[in-house]
Amino acid sequence: SPLDKILSIPGAKEKLSKIELSEIKNACDYDGHLAKSISKAENVILGYYFLTEQEKDAMPDEIVENDPKYRIIVDQFQGITVRKTQNYEKCFPPIKCGHGVETSTEQISVSALTQGFLNIFPDTDGVVRKSYLVMKQGSDLLASFPLQILNAYYKMPGITVETVGKSDECIKNLKVGDFEIPVDLDSSLLINYTRKLDSFPEYSFVDVLDGKVDVKNFQGKIVIVGISDPGLMRDNWITPVSDVTPGFKIHALTVATCIERRFVQKSGYFDALSAFFIFFFGTLITFLVPLFKKPLYSGILATFLFVSYLTVTHLVFKIKLIVLNMTYPLSCIVIVYTAETLRHTGASLKRAIKKIFEKEIALKMLGETQKELSRLVRISDVFCPSSTTIVFDSDRMMEETPVLTWKLILTSLGISSGALILFNNDGSFQIIASTGNLWEKTNLDLIRKRMENDPTPLIINRTSDRQWFSSNEIKNLMAFPVVSEKTFILVALFLNKSVTEFSETDKFTTDDVKLAQTSALQAIIAIQNSKLNVALKQAQLETIFRLAMSIECRDRETGLHVHRVSEYAGVVAEGIQLPEPEVKLIKSSMPLHDIGKIAIPDNILLKPGRLTDQEFEIIKKHPVIGAKVLEGSSSSILQAARIIALYHQERYNGSGYPYGLKEKNIPLYGRIAAVADIFDALASKRSYKEAIDFDKTFEILVSEAGKALDPDLVKVFIDRKEIVLKIYHHYRETPDSSLFDYPAKA
Repeated sequence: SPLDKILSIPGAKEKLSKIELSEIKNACDYDGHLAKSISKAENVILGYYFLTEQEKDAMPDEIVENDPKYRIIVDQFQGITVRKTQNYEKCFPPIKCGHGVETSTEQISVSALTQGFLNIFPDTDGVVRKSYLVMKQGSDLLASFPLQILNAYYKMPGITVETVGKSDECIKNLKVGDFEIPVDLDSSLLINYTRKLDSFPEYSFVDVLDGKVDVKNFQGKIVIVGISDPGLMRDNWITPVSDVTPGFKIHALTVATCIERRFVQKSGYFDALSAFFIFFFGTLITFLVPLFKKPLYSGILATFLFVSYLTVTHLVFKIKLIVLNMTYPLSCIVIVYTAETLRHTGASLKRAIKKIFEKEIALKMLGETQKELSRLVRISDVFCPSSTTIVFDSDRMMEETPVLTWKLILTSLGISSGALILFNNDGSFQIIASTGNLWEKTNLDLIRKRMENDPTPLIINRTSDRQWFSSNEIKNLMAFPVVSEKTFILVALFLNKSVTEFSETDKFTTDDVKLAQTSALQAIIAIQNSKLNVALKQAQLETIFRLAMSIECRDRETGLHVHRVSEYAGVVAEGIQLPEPEVKLIKSSMPLHDIGKIAIPDNILLKPGRLTDQEFEIIKKHPVIGAKVLEGSSSSILQAARIIALYHQERYNGSGYPYGLKEKNIPLYGRIAAVADIFDALASKRSYKEAIDFDKTFEILVSEAGKALDPDLVKVFIDRKEIVLKIYHHYRETPDSSLFDYPAKA
């Protein structure tokens, strides 16, 4: 067979049988044939995964040691020779530890030459920069997949390590035969990403099996067979050169880094060099800045030192692959230059800023904006770890824009209360935006008449003018018309000015009027834009619902299904405490989960009886079709809808479609959608079945926990049964229900 051809190529040095067998028709029936081919080749290295302590399937060491699959791995591997050199009580960072293994079937595993672990560990920022060559399982030290390849490449000379620590927690030295690999104490090797990822030739494994690729392309080469499907999220990683890098390419770069011996290393004097440059830059700037009469010259010096150090570190890395510390020396340049410049100008930081930004409100507005945004938008709302979609609460931002904008204007002017008021010709008025409640204690009718008769600004700084206000809390008042039309007049009203760093008086002045008039016009533009955006967003959401209901028209009696599943999905999302913006996103995206059915023929979609196998295969295409329809959008709603459409038919036990994903490999949005969709399908009437009783539906849902559905999400759904019942009755179909029923929110 073509598989035999690959596995028996003369001169091929190593191969990884990390094969996504779902791409090969009926591959599950050929384990024996695959094992026979691997055994016949005598040069195949397989991969396996260590379970880590964070995973729920992690097992105690004593259980792992008696696991037959683990014993096969240990028996195949000739072992790592350990030489204990020092016996420190503690060392850091330690070798990573395993807690169980995920590997191939015993029939396939036992046929391999040896096996190596495939685990990849990103840094704290999520980027993979290192490859870990050794892990510990109990008292055993086991080699990674790339390290096993190197051992086989050098004709099995054996792997030797020098350990440090009371229980061999760290590695001081790692060798394959006489070949030394520079690793950190945790066995990590910095991967050389200067070699491009696409420098390795790639071939589709299916094409190879079909005989479309000449096997001579593999002769004398290390051949790695791996998964590149982005849908299988477990083995895709972020690297310094790419946002999506398959794990097998990272292993290939690790092997290439070692064979080509182009190791990326920290300088042996890393800390000493950092201290030297910090001292050098600090001393130089401290000595030279006072000698320059103009700040421009000292700025040029600091810029020159900054750019020079960046250039040196870049050249040292490019030529010698040595990493120098950039953070501390560059920070030293900035901090010392700033401190020395301020000290020798003879002015404090406050006076310098006031001199540069005299009568300007930029800094004040920036500070207030930051405070308001921190209230409106939490970091957890902007970057949501529970999903692959970035979620921003634009609805709340747009709704609160009038208040935020108005508050910034008042704060910048040192005003405690105010309002933007629309007076109509019929005597009525509308508050467009306000801060505080002192404006309620003013004589609005008198102010309106004054603005209509005399559009010049009104400034009252005397508390004796009681006709304008009725409260002793009001010390002064300023008002002027922002926009005047035949049918209305828009007035800005300000109360109680205080001294600020940009104004030395607590009285309203003509300067305040000019600044406030400009700011008020900008506020009106911002407020109008926000209201238009809110209206547009609402129109978009209603369009999505209407589109979803038109799709439902084909195989359901009414369009209420999209409302129910949307609300049910929101119940689950709230129950697992997702941020409010993400809950809204899921509810807005859920109606499009079955959009792919638009391409399913009516004779299949509307068939009242049981579908044939061929017809069901066509039905199973609707998630992929829906994802294709929705892909490529910059809208967060459509991005989330694509995930839901693609994965809502996946099942927790792997029996779903289109990919047969299992458990947490199914994206969270897909698992939430499955609970909502299945519950509604059971509890609703269809042309081919009657609705199941509400309580009976919950019993069925419980029985499917851990099978078709995520048990944690089912528990959350059941715990919120009262809310589900309200939604069920609110959107319940009746004989009078029509396709485009659009009831108020539950």
